[in-house]
Amino acid sequence: MSAKLLIIGGDAADPGLIEKWCEAGDLPNLSALARRSRRGRVKNPDGLEAGSAWPTFHTGLEPGGQPLFDGLRRFDPERYTFGHYSTHEAPLMIWQELSQAGKRCFVLDPPYSHLDASINGVCIVDWSSHVPARGSGRLELATCPESVRDTVLELVGVEPAHGVLCDDNLCETIDDYRRFRDIHLDRIEKKAKLAKHFLAEETWDYFEVVFSDLHCLGHHLWHINDREHPRYRADYEKALGAPLRDAFRALDSAIGALVREAGRDTIVLFYASHGMGPQYTGTGLLDRILDRLENNRPSNEGPSLKGRAREIWRSIPADMRERVEPFRKPFKGALSHPQFLPDRHRRRSFEVYANNGAGGVRLNLRGRESQGLVDPTEYDALLEQVERDLLDIVNSESGQPLVTRVIKTRDAYRGEFVNALPDLIVIWNRERPIRSVTSPKIGTLFQEFADARTGDHTVDGQFWASGPGITHGILNETVSPADFLPTFRRLLHVPSRSTDGRPILALLGSVDRTEECA
Repeated sequence: MSAKLLIIGGDAADPGLIEKWCEAGDLPNLSALARRSRRGRVKNPDGLEAGSAWPTFHTGLEPGGQPLFDGLRRFDPERYTFGHYSTHEAPLMIWQELSQAGKRCFVLDPPYSHLDASINGVCIVDWSSHVPARGSGRLELATCPESVRDTVLELVGVEPAHGVLCDDNLCETIDDYRRFRDIHLDRIEKKAKLAKHFLAEETWDYFEVVFSDLHCLGHHLWHINDREHPRYRADYEKALGAPLRDAFRALDSAIGALVREAGRDTIVLFYASHGMGPQYTGTGLLDRILDRLENNRPSNEGPSLKGRAREIWRSIPADMRERVEPFRKPFKGALSHPQFLPDRHRRRSFEVYANNGAGGVRLNLRGRESQGLVDPTEYDALLEQVERDLLDIVNSESGQPLVTRVIKTRDAYRGEFVNALPDLIVIWNRERPIRSVTSPKIGTLFQEFADARTGDHTVDGQFWASGPGITHGILNETVSPADFLPTFRRLLHVPSRSTDGRPILALLGSVDRTEECA
């Protein structure tokens, strides 16, 4: 008999914080789920964790086998610009495959996924997400069938942030942060209500709801309780308490309500995609480093006037900041700066997006880029040289290497989309803030933090699975996000297709556990 699956996603729900607050008694529903679950660690795609964890989970394919390594963002080698994958360019998602097999599916805010007009069931995107289903712009609620939109608005109303992305919701004062926290707590509560309504409405084969609010709150409120962070302020912590703990408590309540509604005959998977920690990054700075290396022009520089202005502003006590905030507003745009340098087509190497835990280097390769300068015979030697030069750079303040390691993507990944990936993935040393870097070849470079984010992703995820036939305990092996799709396929008796994953046998319960052939 086919199983019923309830997937509850905690986007960037840090496994370490979950363990900490479960032990403290703050998360009773997750603690209860853990006691009756098979729990395991998830190893996300190396160097591309933040943007590829969910696409790999949903497609069963590693980056290279499918094009999504940084969410929906893509680099256009014809125009040297960044854009987003459209619906027809996106890979096949699990609910699309299950729909084609006649299974009833419900998905609510799956990260980095377009609206699926062909779903056999219900698809809701952009009620409350971290990144819009279109890849950019505001959140605009979309549903299939269209009639579901009216149900959503009747049940929970418009999204509490009114479509404004968390990265565009600039926080400066204590009141700003308090409003930001409250918006996301409200989103968690209302999404739980919405999901519970649809879960009760009919019997679903596959039901997935993803809460993205820990992702948003982790990026922007990490420093509130991290006393080692450069932006930590004791007065902010005193006023705001522990906002991330508040959010985990809200998610815990949501999980409890959904698990109770699902009933004992449903397999429940809580999937924490990856974690969160302080944002210490060289992303953005990398492009200036590459420019200096290419042009062989080391020089020493000091912080810019904009950088000094930011530091002065952030040193003002909270109560005074609120009083002078109106005078600062005209300067907000002027205090920002672009991350990447222009004229990529004139350079042999340049930075492309990977994530903030790692930088991406792309060669301007002849035959791949429209105005390529690097002959394919130079490819390997140039990558080796760039790698050596990057490993020579140190953090000026700590004296530690800036880079812990460099990954050549053609060595690590395979598939028809490998040319969509950066050529190098540069893993930052994030033990200390990265404010100034130096080497004989580049001289000294300063980095200014215009980014409002203070938290960023850590690499690994975790899962908790319970239900008929699943025994509790710790899974000894580490799994890949790609392993879940073939597991779901087996549980729902859907014919196999080629993936990069293998079924997680411990989750198959009473289903025949005979290994399927890849």
